[in-house]
Amino acid sequence: MTIMGHIHPSMRLTDSIGASLKDRCFLFDKSRRVLVLPALSLVAYGTDVVSQLSSDKMSPLLSDEGLSDFVPIVFSEKRPLKFPKVGELREICEIG
Repeated sequence: MTIMGHIHPSMRLTDSIGASLKDRCFLFDKSRRVLVLPALSLVAYGTDVVSQLSSDKMSPLLSDEGLSDFVPIVFSEKRPLKFPKVGELREICEIG
C-alpha cells in the first residue's frame, strides 16, 4: 500500500440551484493500492480533483494513469461517504 500527499484532493458538490460545498477528500485506488491524503490545513481545502483536470498531473507517481480510477471518500459525521470514481464524476459533470 502506498500512502501519499501533495495533491491535496477535494471535491466541490453543487446542487440544482447552484449552491455548492467544497470539502477535502481522500482518494483511493484499490487496484493500484494507493491512498492519497487530503490537505491537513483548516483554511485551504485543496484541489478539486473532479473539475480541475490538471490535478491528474500534480504528482509524477500518478501522471501516467491520472486520477480517473480513484474513488473519492469524504467523511461526514464520522462516517465515510464513497462517491463514484473521479472519471465517472467527470463524465456526469461533462468535464474533459
